[in-house]
Amino acid sequence: MPRAKDLYINEDGDIELGFDGDLKSVYDDDVTLESIIFRLKTYAGDYELAPQCGASLEDFIGEPNTKLLGSQIEERVIAALTHDNFLIEKDLDVRVSPLSTTKLLILIVTTGIRGNYNVYAELDLLTGLLQFQSS
Repeated sequence: MPRAKDLYINEDGDIELGFDGDLKSVYDDDVTLESIIFRLKTYAGDYELAPQCGASLEDFIGEPNTKLLGSQIEERVIAALTHDNFLIEKDLDVRVSPLSTTKLLILIVTTGIRGNYNVYAELDLLTGLLQFQSS
């Protein structure tokens, strides 16, 4: 079975060199994970190769942390991950929960080569800071 492969992109969006001096790579489910993070961190229109790519979560900075806002963010995340069939909506579960009056947890569950895995994104509605963790 062929493996998925892509360039590794660090948290700052930069390509890195591996220990051997070659460009660092990611494989299989890590390719999907990296793409999920990229799409959530990207504002639609910023990536010239695919201008429709991105969740544009910055639009929600300063908004009150309400149930309606959570639903709007869920819709935005699902659209960002499925608009080009990158992920299939039936294989995707997105849930948004408040962590505090100014922070949200975005939980993304999808299926990969190694089975189901979770991506956790914490969004600060005051600063727009987005932090990730996966399992």
